[in-house]
Amino acid sequence: MKIGYTATYISPNPIGNNSLGDGASSATYLKLRSGGYAISNLAINVAASSGNISLAVYTDSGAGASAKPTGGQLAATGAIACPAVGYSVISLGSAITPQLGDWAALSCDNTAATFSCLATGSNTTFSAGIAWVQGAHADAGCSANATVTVTDTAAATANVGLGIMVAPARSDTLCSVPTTGGTTITDTHCVATDAGATVFNSTTPGNLAAGTTIVTVTPNTSFTITPATLSGAGTATQTLLIGQAGPDPARSDTLCTVTSGSATVLDPRAAAADIGAVITSTTTPANFTAGTIITAASAGVSYTVSPVAASGAGTATQTLLIGNQVIPANTTITGASAGASYTISNAAALTAAGLSLTIGPHPLPSVPASLAADFYNSVLMKGS
Repeated sequence: MKIGYTATYISPNPIGNNSLGDGASSATYLKLRSGGYAISNLAINVAASSGNISLAVYTDSGAGASAKPTGGQLAATGAIACPAVGYSVISLGSAITPQLGDWAALSCDNTAATFSCLATGSNTTFSAGIAWVQGAHADAGCSANATVTVTDTAAATANVGLGIMVAPARSDTLCSVPTTGGTTITDTHCVATDAGATVFNSTTPGNLAAGTTIVTVTPNTSFTITPATLSGAGTATQTLLIGQAGPDPARSDTLCTVTSGSATVLDPRAAAADIGAVITSTTTPANFTAGTIITAASAGVSYTVSPVAASGAGTATQTLLIGNQVIPANTTITGASAGASYTISNAAALTAAGLSLTIGPHPLPSVPASLAADFYNSVLMKGS
């Protein structure tokens, strides 16, 4: 089943971030060009694989330019891992019979994944057409406390059913970290809602203790921290990560080695970009104290972590989760106290403050809302 208004072939470039529907936790709804027969799968072509996606089919409501995918959800995959690069047939879980003019939708929880066409004339190609997109929004100054409740002063009941995730860390450049024992860091990018957030120095990791947090903020000038600095030159040469650092969503690494009392963790997927990220073990959670972070990395070999591992057998049997993991992937909002908090489907894994929460349609909601029209080269999908 092709999606889009025309079959005009355009170059096989992946969708870029120029479209409203391409941000993290956003969705694109594309109109069907055929219908009236049973399908149980949708096929897409993945140009770059990352994180999680969801697919769904919706019935049409309205007519002409006012037609929208709000007539009801026929089938949905729920959140699933993004397939590997290439052509992938994905089950919808049941047989359905969408009609001409109904809608198929794709959502994704990150900006790294992209989706492209195959060769000219294939069943997954680009076409120019009208689509509806449902973007995400960010709420700053939020907190989580390792329960199913997260505080958010912008919480709204209209967001129940949408996905919720913690936005990745912000990188602030040209910051000044004071010498040993200092508590005030100069940062012209800081904002009031950074209070409570974790801060990590990616230029000189040893300047700050693991788990250092922001206490007070003078916007666009400086912030104070606890505990005090371990070292620092007092010059505006440092790049700081404010918030949850590392891969987003968190990456799962297998065949890793954790040794009790050691600061060295062996991981064949270790990368410099992981410095500052939270590390946990899904095989043996007790291996790490909550909030343990990566302070150094030897690419493809190992990490240095702080604090040292609480336990570990020293064998390559552990699966580790690296990155942004305060709120588990594919979590949705199940309840809301307006102006105060949300109840979420999966308990937060960590206690953290100063969070920026991204709220949007991943996984795809049963009833799309807050839709915006967009005209761009859309990915076509085939039903079978």
